[in-house]
Amino acid sequence: AFEPMRTSITVATMVLAVFICFIAMYFCHWVTKWFGPTRMGVATRLMGFLLLVMAAQMGLEGVRTIMLS
Repeated sequence: AFEPMRTSITVATMVLAVFICFIAMYFCHWVTKWFGPTRMGVATRLMGFLLLVMAAQMGLEGVRTIMLS
């Protein structure tokens, strides 16, 4: 059933996420200059590792769900 309150909260959350992404991308050049190449390399590797860990966790949860059903 359509619930206006939940729908408006969902839309507001999506708008907020888009705004946060816009702000992050708008100041990206400044952050890159402030971090420098060494820290940017470290941050890139950390974010890549975080993405890898999240993907592995999702894969393991999927396998676990299939095995238990």
